[in-house]
Amino acid sequence: MEPEINDSNTSSYWSSVILASVIFGLISFALTIGAGYYTINSEPTNTTINPSTIVGAITCLFTAFGGMLAVWHYTREKVDSVVLGKGALIGLLTGIIIGLLSLFLSNVIWPLIDPSYTDKIIDATMRTMQARGMSQEQLQKMSDMMHSGSPWRSIGYAVNVVIFAFLNMITGMVGARMFSENKEQ
Repeated sequence: MEPEINDSNTSSYWSSVILASVIFGLISFALTIGAGYYTINSEPTNTTINPSTIVGAITCLFTAFGGMLAVWHYTREKVDSVVLGKGALIGLLTGIIIGLLSLFLSNVIWPLIDPSYTDKIIDATMRTMQARGMSQEQLQKMSDMMHSGSPWRSIGYAVNVVIFAFLNMITGMVGARMFSENKEQ
């Protein structure tokens, strides 16, 4: 007997999306804050690749699997099979929520817990740029831009959300192929 394919709109995927988003959003936030404190408490270096950069790359790679987890949960709890397009949608939504949740926790909630965190990160960044040989004039411009809440910061946040969305869309499609009982999609 063939398993029933129930991939209609009546089976909501939102509980799976939210579950995976919260798990991966919290982990992303924790790793990002941890890397930030590492940066704050480390000596400035003249290298581009440092432990904080490596943690950032690992966080991005790890967080990309939120879409796959959401599809796995959805196929276990709601349906037997997911078409590739729905896997992509579940992954995309998961990635957007991960990015927004991590952004919210890092920029709204964490400053309530440690109000000096952002200033400490900026100071650590300035020390690193000075160690790399940046002139005093360039350092001052950079400091002014960082403290002013430059639009570049908002653009960086948006790019982060888009990257999470794209990577999770891909892992959502992979999850649709891996976890669906009906492999003939």
